[in-house]
Amino acid sequence: MQNLYFSALLPKKFPKAFLKIQNALEKYNISFGLIENTKDIWCRDYMPIKIEENKYVQFKYEPDYLKGYEYIKTNPLLLHKQLDIKPLVCNINIDGGNVVKNSKTAVMTDKIFSENPQFDRDDLVEKLKEILELDMLIIVPKQPYDMFGHSDSMVRFVDNKILVNDFSIESKSYNKKFFKVFEKYDLDYVQIRYSDEFLKKYTWGAYLNFIEVDNILFVPVYGIEEDEKVLRFFRKILPQKIIEPIEIPEIIDEGGALNCISWIK
Repeated sequence: MQNLYFSALLPKKFPKAFLKIQNALEKYNISFGLIENTKDIWCRDYMPIKIEENKYVQFKYEPDYLKGYEYIKTNPLLLHKQLDIKPLVCNINIDGGNVVKNSKTAVMTDKIFSENPQFDRDDLVEKLKEILELDMLIIVPKQPYDMFGHSDSMVRFVDNKILVNDFSIESKSYNKKFFKVFEKYDLDYVQIRYSDEFLKKYTWGAYLNFIEVDNILFVPVYGIEEDEKVLRFFRKILPQKIIEPIEIPEIIDEGGALNCISWIK
């Protein structure tokens, strides 16, 4: 049983977007809760990582992009009691948005190394595999101008498929470096593609930052022509899933989307 949560700040800061989210969830009889005592809406980043039912890991939440903005930095240790969870508390510094995971495989960007300079890189990877109970931890290069360094805007797992975002705006050298990692692990993937017009206007494609609940993918959309093209892509490659769009451009403009603002217990 999946329990979906959002920060209690979300309906206060983005009431119209929240209403759209609420309506979409209610359409499928999906209940949700609100997390109190948060200081921003991006609860994916500061909430613990779920390993399996009733088993969680709480990483240290000290993101470099919040230096000087400590007043909006949530202390995750204050949130566990209200959710009735007791995670393993770990001193490794990682945002939840940089952990894209299925049961035994995870993808993170190489920002984990700059965030944790006290660890040898190989040792850090092995430690994370042990803590997260993984067979494989795939480290990809973060996008050069992405201050957050999160993998959940880059790669997602859906059942047995790996979905990869469109990196056409990045250099050929970056793309070569990124996909070399997939070749190393002999991974099959499906890459989403956007129109040139979309890539010229928008700095990132938020569509992969979806919420998956049971057999439903709630996909963030902009309210533009590109949306329908991308929804057709999802319906074609994931015919077993219900694809439900939610139009939230005001949240996307802030640099995140549905996965960023949600947490599943």
